[in-house]
Amino acid sequence: MSEQLRNLAWLRSLKIDGIPEFGARLSELVSDLHANTQQIAQQTNSSLTGNPQPPPPLQSVTVTPTEVGHHVSIKHEGDYYRGAVYHIESSTSPQFVNPHPEYTGPAREINLATGTQKLHFQAFASYLNSGNTTPVFHGGSTPVAVEGGKNVPRGTSQGGGTGKPGSGLAGFGPVPFTGSKPPVRGKS
Repeated sequence: MSEQLRNLAWLRSLKIDGIPEFGARLSELVSDLHANTQQIAQQTNSSLTGNPQPPPPLQSVTVTPTEVGHHVSIKHEGDYYRGAVYHIESSTSPQFVNPHPEYTGPAREINLATGTQKLHFQAFASYLNSGNTTPVFHGGSTPVAVEGGKNVPRGTSQGGGTGKPGSGLAGFGPVPFTGSKPPVRGKS
């Protein structure tokens, strides 16, 4: 940790008459404050050096008609922290003129009561204080409209937060991050 804090060695070497351990104790205090600040940044998905980076890109968004409108399923794999939230926009236009936003929170599944409208959909993710990921479209690189209001079976849920697909009770997630190692937090 000392390589992250400038002048820590110098601070540790400070001596005051009658209090020879002054520098060492002050150095410990600064190190503890630094460690606790890092912990807060980890828990709140914050960056101490600027805005946090957005989560990694989404893989896809799939939309199927339901009896009352549309069901939207977002596929998001890779390494990301707890606190990722998802946004969906629908529009009658493939250019997403006048899009209607829907916030799904940590859930990667949502049923929208959109009726029988024929709509285009895009989805993106973010952390609370980060920018957005690049949007993905239902249909791939060219948005494909889906007509709502049909009775079709639902597929496997993509889950929510850092939870696995098909699992419930996830909220923002049961673990701090997905993947095999914590994602790298960088400067924006």
